[in-house]
Amino acid sequence: MLFRSMNGPAARTRPLTETYREELAKAPVDVRARAPKLGLTRHVHVADSDAEALDTAGRAYAAWYASNAELWNRFKTETRIFPPTLEDALRLGTAIVGSPVTVAARIDEDLRASGANYLVSRLAFGDMPQERVMHAVDLFAAEIMPRFQPAAATSRTQA
Repeated sequence: MLFRSMNGPAARTRPLTETYREELAKAPVDVRARAPKLGLTRHVHVADSDAEALDTAGRAYAAWYASNAELWNRFKTETRIFPPTLEDALRLGTAIVGSPVTVAARIDEDLRASGANYLVSRLAFGDMPQERVMHAVDLFAAEIMPRFQPAAATSRTQA
């Protein structure tokens, strides 16, 4: 199985997925037969409401970023991979936060805009309380994942 993961904004990753598929089309038949997984990576938090999700994720992202950036700061540089605040990540499109309806719509939008067919979600990050992580996982499994099962995915790509 071929796999490529991308963390950038959906529109910026579109040329990467197109180039990947163009090059894959030139590969031997046995390589082309394996469906590639072209994935986006995102911080994802889902809660019962957009406001609750933003509150929880905002605090947790700040703690996560401080920890993630510690070595960068020690060497007096910055990470260019992840934005420093949740607000920046949301603006860039590298975080998805909200109610199940909001999160599902954003995932669908990102997959369409990027040409990706796979999502790697960071559902637990920073100092997010375990009960909120578990509730988010339950919501994700019950209300979001079913929208992206093969039948739904096929209709999405044919739209």
